[in-house]
Amino acid sequence: MTPISFSISVSLALFGTASHAQDSWVVDSARAACLIQHIDSYLSGTSGDPVVVVLPACPEADTDIALGMMQQNSGAQPRVTVLPEGRTIDDVIFFSRAELGCLRGLPLDLSAETVLLPYDPCG
Repeated sequence: MTPISFSISVSLALFGTASHAQDSWVVDSARAACLIQHIDSYLSGTSGDPVVVVLPACPEADTDIALGMMQQNSGAQPRVTVLPEGRTIDDVIFFSRAELGCLRGLPLDLSAETVLLPYDPCG
């Protein structure tokens, strides 16, 4: 695991689920649509389990390359957008491979500005 991957993994483990009152990721709808469209790329990618998805780099499924793309494009860490209700839009999310496969069957309203992706889409 590279230092960037390790850093993101540790950050997600410590802070990933604590920022939301509900059990779901808040994702920009266009980025959610990209993820759903390219699920097979993420499932067959070289990422471990859980699969770390860097949404601004979608459809790049290689976590290290995706994180590098974000740093090249912005020169900063992933953005944090706070919504009026106090929740944030997530740019980096993660699912087990099994959970990632379950995203295909979810009824998602992609016409809204954001979409909620449950932490456990198989449940």
